[in-house]
Amino acid sequence: MKIENCPAYELVKEEEIEDIHARGYLLRHKKSGARVLLMENDDENKVFNIAFRTPPANSTGVAHILEHSVLEGSREFPLKDPFVELVKGSLNTFLNAMTYPDRTMYPVASCNDADFKNLMHVYLDAVFYPNIYERKEIFLQEGWNYQLESEDAPLCYNGVVYNEMKGAFSSADEVLEREIFNSLFPDTPYGVESGGDPSCIPDLTYEEFLDFHRKYYHPANSYIYLYGNMDMEAYLAWMDEKYLNAFEKITVESEIPLQKPFEAPKELRIPYPVLEDETEEYCSDCRKRKSYITQGKALWLHRDPVPAAVYRFKYKNRRSYGKVFAREMMEQYEKQIGRWRVREIIPVPLHRSKRRERGYNQAEILAEEIGALTGIPVRKDVLFRIRKTVP
Repeated sequence: MKIENCPAYELVKEEEIEDIHARGYLLRHKKSGARVLLMENDDENKVFNIAFRTPPANSTGVAHILEHSVLEGSREFPLKDPFVELVKGSLNTFLNAMTYPDRTMYPVASCNDADFKNLMHVYLDAVFYPNIYERKEIFLQEGWNYQLESEDAPLCYNGVVYNEMKGAFSSADEVLEREIFNSLFPDTPYGVESGGDPSCIPDLTYEEFLDFHRKYYHPANSYIYLYGNMDMEAYLAWMDEKYLNAFEKITVESEIPLQKPFEAPKELRIPYPVLEDETEEYCSDCRKRKSYITQGKALWLHRDPVPAAVYRFKYKNRRSYGKVFAREMMEQYEKQIGRWRVREIIPVPLHRSKRRERGYNQAEILAEEIGALTGIPVRKDVLFRIRKTVP
């Protein structure tokens, strides 16, 4: 690559990186202020990532909700869920989005040139021109909303991120880890929960949600990353013409402050809910109802990257995850399954409306994969969901 062929960018640093057999370039887009890191080598697995520094001011989970929401359609891709379409039709080798305590990232990868450019196009359009300004229902769906299951049912909260974080906050280990982390850095963004505290998520307003995007999702606050064997000059020119040139450089206040040293040791006592008897198999809700469940087993702890993988498997058409999950289950519990003398595997059914909406039942996929590995028959004709329940 020759920087003189990229007049829209200025070279900040150039370095040979022997460990990965790559030539590295750190550039800055002159008009928008975007920082671009290039790793040029012979790897056919091309990688693109755009990341924004997104320090949260509270535990409403706005960064996490926004990460979900921008992938729900954009200016040039006004589909309900382009992410699912990419999963179904793309040749990607990696496709995801992640929220960290101080940044949000959108990485993709592919070995196919046309597919790679399409993935870049969809992701850049999603982060800079999402449909969240025209469709408030995206915020309500991904963040939080009120749900009434029936006329006489109590009003409750619902939402993709709200439900995901309820699961994350149900683990005593995660509660301990989170409280230690937050308590060590109370005067910084690390003192709050970037993923969202279920007790705080409903405090987030639609206007605050949009303001967060306006403030932080600007090229001047971004780091763009390209890696692999590709025509770097062509991709840089395309990004400039298609997206970056439309923005003027601004100052985005997103720096992470240092935590001031504590003047004295601190002792914190923070309560969290546990079972009345830690040896009991059921939670308090399940103990209130008649149940035919005699035992349950968990494959992993509910911590990163497990929640995101389960979410993609359940809601984002990642049906191939079923094979991976089934193999892991067999590695850990094959002997236990043998001791149980299982005669049939019955997947938890979906309500017909949810089946139509998703197009599949992830429990059936998992049951069929386990059945194929064990030879145990799978029965999908003995249990039916007749009532549509809240997730």
